[in-house]
Amino acid sequence: MKTAKEIWNNEALKCGGFYELVIEVSSNEERASVKALTKKLFQLDFVKGPFNAEFIKVELDLEYFDNLGFIEVEEKTENC
Repeated sequence: MKTAKEIWNNEALKCGGFYELVIEVSSNEERASVKALTKKLFQLDFVKGPFNAEFIKVELDLEYFDNLGFIEVEEKTENC
């Protein structure tokens, strides 16, 4: 099994999603709600980060939204 850092550094294994798109199309009036959502997301137990490009933990950026992280999904067993 690969570590989170190995996956982070392998472009073939990484992918983005809808959340990134939402921020890019939000108007200035909606920035407060996007800031609140970003803060809440990184407070969830299964959301890890934010990290910089070298996978070093950094402070949450609520001004420019340059926050990289990942969702930790538990390994599924055959008995589930």
